[in-house]
Amino acid sequence: MFDEEPDDFRDPDHPAEILKAVADRITSLILFSDLPDEAVDAEISSARAFCSRELPDRCGLFEMIYAARWRRLRSQEWRRIRP
Repeated sequence: MFDEEPDDFRDPDHPAEILKAVADRITSLILFSDLPDEAVDAEISSARAFCSRELPDRCGLFEMIYAARWRRLRSQEWRRIRP
């Protein structure tokens, strides 16, 4: 009962599912790519705009979950010493 999700969230074209995929992609960019910070910032801005447009009632959650995670990952010392 509690492990079931509404049918809307199983649709890969639902905005929440799209945002999850975008968030995973940005996390991967931060962890595993050599993209400059400006490029990652552009991706984050795009995700934030998507959330504002498609899921305006979830913008606070976006900032608390995704934006906070990305700030934490980007500030970790190991990232700066990667080859």
